[in-house]
Amino acid sequence: MAQKTLFKSGKSKLKAPAPPNRHGKVIKTRKGSSTKAPKSSTAREQYKSDQELTKANNLHNETEAASKAAQKGGQLSVVRAGDKKAKTPKSNTNSLQSTE
Repeated sequence: MAQKTLFKSGKSKLKAPAPPNRHGKVIKTRKGSSTKAPKSSTAREQYKSDQELTKANNLHNETEAASKAAQKGGQLSVVRAGDKKAKTPKSNTNSLQSTE
């Protein structure tokens, strides 16, 4: 018995595109934040509290590591990143010219 076509008017199912050729190439990592804040208000509050707890734990771990390093005679200090707006432009060392 002959089978009927699955789609009307001769349409065929779309095939998935072939994967890119990656022989000898590195997978590109995506830059930026990999986490997204939740949209519902209750989940957003939970997300904020988790972020604050993570910050507190990281600060505690950094201070513990700094104190242990100081006890052993080394020096390690907790350094905070400055404001992104307050960054100074990099000086171009390649374009040094003599003024003779």
